[in-house]
Amino acid sequence: MSLKVKKAGSFADVSMVKRKSGGSMVDVTAVKVRKAGAWVTVWPTGPLVSISNQTLYELGNGDVYTEYWIDSLGAVSKNSGDTVSGADPTFGLETWLLSGASSDYDVRFTLLSGTPGTGSAATGVWLNLGTTRSMRAEAGTGSSSTVSVTVEIRQVSTGTILDTATVDITAESSL
Repeated sequence: MSLKVKKAGSFADVSMVKRKSGGSMVDVTAVKVRKAGAWVTVWPTGPLVSISNQTLYELGNGDVYTEYWIDSLGAVSKNSGDTVSGADPTFGLETWLLSGASSDYDVRFTLLSGTPGTGSAATGVWLNLGTTRSMRAEAGTGSSSTVSVTVEIRQVSTGTILDTATVDITAESSL
């Protein structure tokens, strides 16, 4: 959602909002309205989403997997494990959702190299983040596999790409 003002007979986007505080002008980071008894942000001026480059690695025994999760609750996590030890605890990497609802955004994984593992999201298409999406590398016994992708997040309402990161995911089996 964008904030607009009427200027010279037409509407223009507002890129900055300021207010007076203690005799000087300060930036306003959000505009909120009261809706059904709760304050709701209707216009953030800061970033809406944030993702960073990641390198994920898992060394295990037997069949090994490592997974990059971008979930519908607003978190980016690493999920991994192997057939000998089982699944490792999920490890939180960062918060991607800074404003709005996850379903306000889409993600696209663009494959740079490797072969995505079973259960990975489709590559090269926009997928809504109202549902958790993931990219996975898998390695059979005694082998390794790396999947490299570009991850982009866009705002559904405008189609604007808001952030981009490169993610390298490696699974390696020592047995």
